[in-house]
Amino acid sequence: MSQHLKVLREGGFATVRPEGTRRLYAVRPEPLQDVDVWLDRFRRFWTPRLAALATEIERGKRERRLRADPPRGVTMFDVDPQISAVDRRLGSRERDGREAKVVTISQAFDTDVEDLWQACTTAERLARWFAPVSGDLRLGGRYRIEGNAEGTVERCDPPERFSLTWEFGGGVSWVEVRLSPEPGGGARLELDHIAHPEDHWAVYGPGAVGLGYDMAFASLARHLATGEVTNDRDNAGWWASDEGKGFLAAAGDRWYEADVAGGADPESARDAADRTVEAYTG
Repeated sequence: MSQHLKVLREGGFATVRPEGTRRLYAVRPEPLQDVDVWLDRFRRFWTPRLAALATEIERGKRERRLRADPPRGVTMFDVDPQISAVDRRLGSRERDGREAKVVTISQAFDTDVEDLWQACTTAERLARWFAPVSGDLRLGGRYRIEGNAEGTVERCDPPERFSLTWEFGGGVSWVEVRLSPEPGGGARLELDHIAHPEDHWAVYGPGAVGLGYDMAFASLARHLATGEVTNDRDNAGWWASDEGKGFLAAAGDRWYEADVAGGADPESARDAADRTVEAYTG
């Protein structure tokens, strides 16, 4: 101990004064503050990487627990619990001087906000449950989803929210994503898809995008629970099965209910929901 105290004293990090037969040491904060200022230049590099490492360690622990005690009664998804776990709403707001429809979907997942953020914002994790994503996944960057949309990241506030443009088929809409801790544990993902209503909306209603998000949320839930690859491409056979089609039909009914709750004519909403399910299931 005396050698350690000597090093601190000689380095200017501590002072010493005699008091009778005792020698009293006190820490000098000034040199430590200088070190802290110097280290601050590097924290922006290592802090995100250490956070990502901690997330991966926790994910590995969870996967080992699941291998030792796998979930019961799960094929690809437990259809009824997954359908019921999702909240679906329909609203409207002004966007660029025009009325826009807002399709909102949210679900709580059995993970923490940091892990959920990694799953939703890193190319490696997105490819496992959603689709291959390339580009510059940061504020102002352009992204591209294989076989789907592309756009620009317009807002990025880790690990709480991001927003982006959704450019597909010659049209532009907008996606806003919010992450938050759940009071009883876990983390919630809430997503708004904002679009100006066009002819497509009158034909298919909110389920046109809603069913796709239901599929994505189910895949994400399965990925977070097991660590498995659950994206549509690798599990296309399940979605084409009777069970997969049953999932889509059940989700279509929920989007019909959300459409009616949002003020749509029930008969028109029913027709739109049926057309959407037919388009998804063939």
